[in-house]
Amino acid sequence: MFRRRKRSQGDFAEELQAHLALEEDQLRESGMSEEEAMAGARRNLGNMTQARERFYEAHRWLWLDYLIQDLRYGLRQLRRNPGFAAVAVITLALGIGATTAIFSVVNAVLLKPLPYPHPQQLVEVWRTHGRGWVGSVSIPDLKDWQEQNTVFQGISAYSSARFNLRSKSAPQTVSGAYVSANFFTVMQVAPLLGRGFVQGEDVPGRNHVVVLGYGLWQSRFGGERDLAGQNIRLNGDTYTVVGVMPRGFSYPIAAAQVWLPLTPEPAELRRDAHDFLAVGRVKPGVSIDQARTQLNGVSARLAHAYPETDDGLGALLIPLKSAQVGRIRGSLLILFGVVGFVFLLACADVSVFLLSRAAARRREIAVRLALGASRMRLGRQFFAENLLLAFGGAALAVLTARWSVEGIVALGSRYFSDPGIIRPDDRVLGFTLAVAVLAAVLLTVMVALTAARVNVQETMKEGAQTVAGGRALVRRQRILVIVQIAAALPLIIGAGAMVESLESLSRIDPGFNPNHVLTMQVSLSPVKYNSHHPASALFQPALERIEGLPGVRAAAVITYLPMQQVGTNSRFQVEGRPKLPEADEPWAEVRAISPDYYRVMEIRLLRGRWFTDADNATSPEVAVVNRTFVNRYFPNEDVLGKQIEFADEQHWATIVGVVMDSRQAGLGLPARPEADIPYTQSHWIYLTSTMSLAVRTSGNPLAMARTVEQAVYSVDPDQGVFGVRTMNSIIGETEAHQQFVMWLLGLFSSLALVLAATGLFGQLSYTVTERTHEIGVRMAFGANRADVVRLVIGQGAKLAVLGMAIGLGASFALLRLVANQLYGVKSASPLVIALAVASLGAATLLACYIPARRATKVDPIVALRYE
Repeated sequence: MFRRRKRSQGDFAEELQAHLALEEDQLRESGMSEEEAMAGARRNLGNMTQARERFYEAHRWLWLDYLIQDLRYGLRQLRRNPGFAAVAVITLALGIGATTAIFSVVNAVLLKPLPYPHPQQLVEVWRTHGRGWVGSVSIPDLKDWQEQNTVFQGISAYSSARFNLRSKSAPQTVSGAYVSANFFTVMQVAPLLGRGFVQGEDVPGRNHVVVLGYGLWQSRFGGERDLAGQNIRLNGDTYTVVGVMPRGFSYPIAAAQVWLPLTPEPAELRRDAHDFLAVGRVKPGVSIDQARTQLNGVSARLAHAYPETDDGLGALLIPLKSAQVGRIRGSLLILFGVVGFVFLLACADVSVFLLSRAAARRREIAVRLALGASRMRLGRQFFAENLLLAFGGAALAVLTARWSVEGIVALGSRYFSDPGIIRPDDRVLGFTLAVAVLAAVLLTVMVALTAARVNVQETMKEGAQTVAGGRALVRRQRILVIVQIAAALPLIIGAGAMVESLESLSRIDPGFNPNHVLTMQVSLSPVKYNSHHPASALFQPALERIEGLPGVRAAAVITYLPMQQVGTNSRFQVEGRPKLPEADEPWAEVRAISPDYYRVMEIRLLRGRWFTDADNATSPEVAVVNRTFVNRYFPNEDVLGKQIEFADEQHWATIVGVVMDSRQAGLGLPARPEADIPYTQSHWIYLTSTMSLAVRTSGNPLAMARTVEQAVYSVDPDQGVFGVRTMNSIIGETEAHQQFVMWLLGLFSSLALVLAATGLFGQLSYTVTERTHEIGVRMAFGANRADVVRLVIGQGAKLAVLGMAIGLGASFALLRLVANQLYGVKSASPLVIALAVASLGAATLLACYIPARRATKVDPIVALRYE
């Protein structure tokens, strides 16, 4: 303001001199002397002080002066009512804080661009099938896509993996990926130290180079600046470090810290070996639809050239951002909408209190109007006061944002791939300020509508009845309360539906017994364990030592444990049946297991037999299938003794047993056709590079973890073990999404319930105050305290019933929005609805009882003299 004032005074001097010069010239032309013209010009211009003030009033920032004055006045008003100010600020902080916390997650997960140059050009590339399948790509098809397109800057293949890093104590298992030589070029991320891969380093003999992640470089190698060029031991072999990636780069998996050149095995170079994922970068100005169309054109030519393997195959391009956001997008948008309701409820709550306060200030408003203040001017005053409340709530919300965001991340820790990126930043702060301003605007609108209806003459009359002037205000308060209750009920019912959904999931039989089962993953070195040196050299003695441990009942290995939502789809042929086109071939989830796996998981045998130690690499291949496999492909046949050949194994296997279905993909998903083969007869395990160890214990599984790890290390000191969990925790992770939504929806619905009850309490408290005279008259004419309680509670009950009636209709709309988040629940059960209505009814009853109790303490003699 001071700088503006100085600049205005300088401008005034220049304009004054211009006016004086013009006036003097005109007077000289009329025949006056120079002295007379100067004196006449000053006389005609008038008082210099008044001219200066007029100039200043016309040019300075009056709106800023008024705002500062209004803020000072509003601050004085709030100081006179510290209780009201504290309640309003805390209420707004609840609404603004909930909105800010969820927006922090939305901002980090949905709005922030990926940490790569031009991330909008990055896409995941998948193959599609004529029957709607979506899957990984083969190396030959990928090379043809690369060579025959004109819309991509590059396409890179990758395969995630685990690596055993040699350590002085126990080996360290780190996450990473095998990637094409052009991977870092496609991502356009330069290493912090050294270089990425160059062409030719993805062929045998030149592929013993590695790029490390920033975190591993810091934690394991102490941030050595000269690490590039040094050798490290990975998977029992020597690799030369050629580069270190910058902080934050971890694609294609969240914890990637090691990248090795992708060097496919001969079996992986078949056109029908769809074993790899791909990421591509389209050229600037090329849309994803254009790129997809061209790749589909290339696929059509490949289908014509290779009908046996590529018939019906196409391409699907998914923006990398969309692929990484995944399923959480819908949940976050739903939660963001829910907290929007909570924010509006908080504003409605404060509006009820402000309307009561405005009623008490009607005489002040009438006086100001009588003295000439415009209603617009009063509106600015109310806005300044409400802005102070809103900014106070926003400040409290920002101060607690870190803890609220940490709480949300803790609830969704199993679901967020990188919780570290979810934290408040400048965009969140700007959003919080915008929400605070919006809250101030909404509150001002409600209060200004009341002020606009103040009748100056009636209000200024001495002894005017308060209730007469407050009827319109009471109606608005009641409408706000009805809206609050109507908005709170759907949130409570939605939270109840989520609980019901999780209860339905928990009742599903997974097909095995997860109790007392310890699991961990073992990363196999492809150098040490391969078709020439089988993995049984590690697992057979390790399993024998584990089963000999006290407290261990059985131990086994498997390629993929149930409930991990991953597996291997393999096509197969049935002996004696005509060979079908690839699009029509039957398929199954194939797992390689050790003989005691069914005993560890307590999976029931329906027909035939389990595997034994005699089913080894030198014996005829065998397989055990599940009931869904039989029902789908052999519905009216005896499946035992049938011969099947898996595309990935290329050996005929005899079906020797049928077991109960187990939920491989999750509790909420139906069982799939599954076929198990002995791990000693499968070459595919050497391509997965990771096996899972399952141990059934008689006591606490986690108490056995260290002992089991040592048993593995005793067989191979270089062998890494990671991912130690119980089977129950794995099942819990499949429900993490529903639990995350349920807890947050329950938290926000509880907050909405409190706000609705608080709003009803505020409205009834104001009504009791307004009707003090009436209550006194009633009590003077014989009404007892029970009658007064029924009167007040009856008024609140009418509002609650009307609000809940409206809320029941809105709850069905909310359930349709969250239907894809629920399992086995299409609409809330009568019990859930009844419990929601009962909880909201109990809260409103408590909110009614307190003002009713206060009403019974009215002294009729004092009340008859009221006003």
